[in-house]
Amino acid sequence: MIIPATLAIIRQVFHDPRERAFAIGVWSAIAASGAAVGPVAGGLILAHYWWGAVFLINIPLVAAALFLVFSLLTNQVPEDKDPWEATSPVLAVVGTVGIVYAVKSAAHQGSAPIETWVPGVIGLVAATLFLRRQLHCEQPMLDLALFREQHFRIGVMAATFPVFVLVGFELQLAQHLQFVIGKSPWEAGIFLLPMPIAAFAAAPLAGLLSSRYGVSVIIPAGLGLAALGYVGIAISADSSASLTLIGCLILIGAGHGGVQAVASDAIMTGAPPNRAGAAASIESVSYEVGAGLGIALLGSLMAAVYSHTFALPPTTEAAVPDKASDSIGEAVSLAHKIQTDVGQAITVAAKEAFIHAYRVTAISAAVIVAVTAVIIALILKRSAPGHGEEEQVSHRSDPMPDSRR
Repeated sequence: MIIPATLAIIRQVFHDPRERAFAIGVWSAIAASGAAVGPVAGGLILAHYWWGAVFLINIPLVAAALFLVFSLLTNQVPEDKDPWEATSPVLAVVGTVGIVYAVKSAAHQGSAPIETWVPGVIGLVAATLFLRRQLHCEQPMLDLALFREQHFRIGVMAATFPVFVLVGFELQLAQHLQFVIGKSPWEAGIFLLPMPIAAFAAAPLAGLLSSRYGVSVIIPAGLGLAALGYVGIAISADSSASLTLIGCLILIGAGHGGVQAVASDAIMTGAPPNRAGAAASIESVSYEVGAGLGIALLGSLMAAVYSHTFALPPTTEAAVPDKASDSIGEAVSLAHKIQTDVGQAITVAAKEAFIHAYRVTAISAAVIVAVTAVIIALILKRSAPGHGEEEQVSHRSDPMPDSRR
């Protein structure tokens, strides 16, 4: 609910393309700084309190945010309000939850087929009805007509697929640092800092560079950096934490941070000023759907490869519960409880299986990001000659709102 409002404010306040690109870059950098503080604060809390305490940290943050909002923002309610209907969000939620649940259930060993097919069919039907409703409703929740603008389509693609990869892989990265390398939650959070710090630095820089070189250069370049980072992680998956891993995290953070800033700017400039809220809502939905599906699909890929690869010596296999092959967390927990040669065998088998699955997931992430970069580059290349210059002219002539006229 917050993200579309903040992006809409930026779209309405900044009319100069360079200023707007830089402002959205700063907006993306602030989001990256939150991503930097989050894992570190979470690790610190987990080191001293029970796991549920990570939710309580939001209370003082929300209190401070509410104070600032009421102090700094002026509430402007439009005279003519668009009608709102409740059917679309219900269909969207049912469709998303049903599809994600079906994917997770299919990857989980021991799940009955009905646990996959029933929610999957319900989710697909609800998602189809949602899309049909958005196309035919006079006041849609998501204005899909905005996708007619190529700049907007490119922005959505560049916002969705990289987030799909980044969020889905971050969970595997945190598990690798803790269960394989042996870092505590606090140490893992500190080790991950180079990635969001790189994103923090790259976001406003990419916003400035995009106004000079265009999205056809910045987006593929950023995705290329991220793909190299994932390839580097795949190559060094069986090694301990090192400068190589830190370098890969910097490449991933800088690549994703720069692309996210430019994609947000492309989305907001691809829509007319009076549709800023609608464009920002699609930006938010793209991010959340990409993140949710990334966790579900890449997590399911990781779980499936891990379970398939997990193998114990024949002498200990009968003494180990089946749930050891569900995840490395389950295996390590069992190993700590057993504390014998069997426990050591579980730990070794779990780490070997996890490293293999981790490498497969990293390679998959690199492929997805690289393919996205190639597709976006080809789409922009096939555009009419002078497309970039025409867009810049159209953005410079962005009409001012009535109040400023």
